[in-house]
Amino acid sequence: RLLALALCFLAGDALAKDFTKTARSGQSTHMATYRSWGKDCSSRYGMVKVIAKPAHGTLRPSDVAATIGTSRRNPERTAHCKGAPTTGFRVDYTSSPGFRGIDTFTIEFTFGRNVDVDSYTVTVE
Repeated sequence: RLLALALCFLAGDALAKDFTKTARSGQSTHMATYRSWGKDCSSRYGMVKVIAKPAHGTLRPSDVAATIGTSRRNPERTAHCKGAPTTGFRVDYTSSPGFRGIDTFTIEFTFGRNVDVDSYTVTVE
């Protein structure tokens, strides 16, 4: 599995981001697709880890074919890769049947020396 390879923690920059999403009760909803690529636009290994599970639902991870988007760390340095095919790690959320309200979870994505910690707040309708 491309993005499930464990990496050693080296001194690097941590980047935290908060996301707000909406989901329908009991239905699978796409939350994010994590991707990592090199200067040559080739896929790189990374590790996605759930730090805090949702209290009222489940997360479903899967490897997917994806395209490179804008890098949150170096948008200008990797702009030439935008749209190129790559492999990604998709995370979907499904609430418990009948649950309505707010749910939260946190994901850590490690690639090379960098660690991103993403916190999600999901409004389940």
